[in-house]
Amino acid sequence: MIKTTSQKSILLDVILVSVSGLTVASIVGILQNPNPFGDDSIQFVGMIGFLASGLPHVFWDPHSFAGYSPTTGLSWVNYLPPVILVKIGFDPVSAFHFSFVIVLILYGLSVYFLSRVLGATRLVSIFLPILAWSTNSYWSGTIWGGAYNRVFTLPLSLVALACTFKLSKFLNAGTSANKEYVICLLTWTLTLLGDVFISIASVAIGSLFLLLSAGGGNNLVVGSKRVMLVFSPVLLLTSWQWIPIVQQAMNTIPHHYAVPNNWAWLILPGSTWQSTLNLVYLPSIAGFAILRLLVRAKFETEEKALVLSLGTMAAYWLLAGWVPVTYGYVPRIMATYSSVENLATIFLIVIAILSSGLRLHFNLWKKISLRFITVTLPRPNFAAILTALFLIFVLVNAGIILPSIKPVDWGPLESQLNAALADQTGPSSNSYRVSLSNRILTRSLPFYQPDRMDTGGRFHSTLTHFFTIGTQLMCSSRVILVL
Repeated sequence: MIKTTSQKSILLDVILVSVSGLTVASIVGILQNPNPFGDDSIQFVGMIGFLASGLPHVFWDPHSFAGYSPTTGLSWVNYLPPVILVKIGFDPVSAFHFSFVIVLILYGLSVYFLSRVLGATRLVSIFLPILAWSTNSYWSGTIWGGAYNRVFTLPLSLVALACTFKLSKFLNAGTSANKEYVICLLTWTLTLLGDVFISIASVAIGSLFLLLSAGGGNNLVVGSKRVMLVFSPVLLLTSWQWIPIVQQAMNTIPHHYAVPNNWAWLILPGSTWQSTLNLVYLPSIAGFAILRLLVRAKFETEEKALVLSLGTMAAYWLLAGWVPVTYGYVPRIMATYSSVENLATIFLIVIAILSSGLRLHFNLWKKISLRFITVTLPRPNFAAILTALFLIFVLVNAGIILPSIKPVDWGPLESQLNAALADQTGPSSNSYRVSLSNRILTRSLPFYQPDRMDTGGRFHSTLTHFFTIGTQLMCSSRVILVL
């Protein structure tokens, strides 16, 4: 009976989180509008079409990989679901749209799942996904251009961290953890076959956590064995994917966006194109931390390990994103604004784990028996009050932020690209290929001009204007540069 009740409550929670996700998608406008937004989404759609049309022989055509090696820059796990949808009859745009809406819901469910695994209450776990969806940094990584790849990998990374936490609890309790170990290996493998940059950020947290999960001190040897037990087979199985990408990233570090972030981005929501947090994160962390200290709620061994690992990585992202004097010493493979996105994930987990140590009983009244009468007096339960305030702040924040998040109109780009190509190259032909000098144009050509073939790479010219086209006509006997 208890198990059945628990299953019913979990099912209800899943339905509530899913409906919340659909509501968020509708408010933002992406539920009812299938058009891809941002240069990355346009590239994603084009790549879906290329891979689906080339299956099972996808490796022969360098055009499908934008001039890179097939193992570099292509997240196979992320592309596989929409490619399958195309193969069964969807068009690439519809396949991408459906996949993205599903992933948006899965992101909320993964936040809920991790929060419950960490011991947070049902209410906090249900509202945390709303906070995640109401964060500018999430939409900066999607409909504002960012990196759709990372959004598709986020749910897997959170599930992998949750499974690692569960595995650690089983190991510390001395119980059999064979099933948990296999699931842990599977989730980490899938994560690393997705977006490698999100994977690296998650693996750093997971490995630090496992190192400290046995209790620290003399148990670091045990923790080291756990790290090897989990990540050695995973990194070996996925080495063909992540090694070339890391090599490429290390070679291009000097070209990464390195402008220090504004400190206000940690607390104040920004406008379009700004990757920011909001007013809920830091005050919530401070409130739950202070209350936990006041009630002297102790951390379990696994909780201590996770808090320390999250704190270490949060310090790293702060240095990498906000302290330019450390840029020459702190290794960095992501742009500075990506620190905001990684901190958003860390802060979500911190809120879940801090709130998990509080006894959230909502009985705010206490009966006192006097000599002739029983008086009911208010008994403040600060944990319940703080939780209620947190839920209210999340809803108010969502009500303010979500209506302001709107997709960017990329229609002018389509018109300019089509007009310029038609004017300079004429109709499409197999006698030449088009090479473009601009990242936006390189990514958008397969979507807006599916009948034209490009060279599979970027032609670097002296043209720097955002919408300037540098085309290179490649014929059998000569190369003609057309500006």
